[in-house]
Amino acid sequence: MKKFKLPVTWEVSGFLEVEAESLKEAIVYFENNSDNLPLPDDFDYVDGSYDLSCHEEEYVELYQ
Repeated sequence: MKKFKLPVTWEVSGFLEVEAESLKEAIVYFENNSDNLPLPDDFDYVDGSYDLSCHEEEYVELYQ
């Protein structure tokens, strides 16, 4: 049997605390800064989200 590397993804969800004057301001702050905010410390796997990142054999071949 051969072994192959398959690119996979999965999703997690959690809660992030943001300081703001209002909920609307907190949402806007998150939207403007999400690339620089830490990931939540407490998170859960989203059931059914485990999947191949790509189903195209030519693309997956690049990982071999």
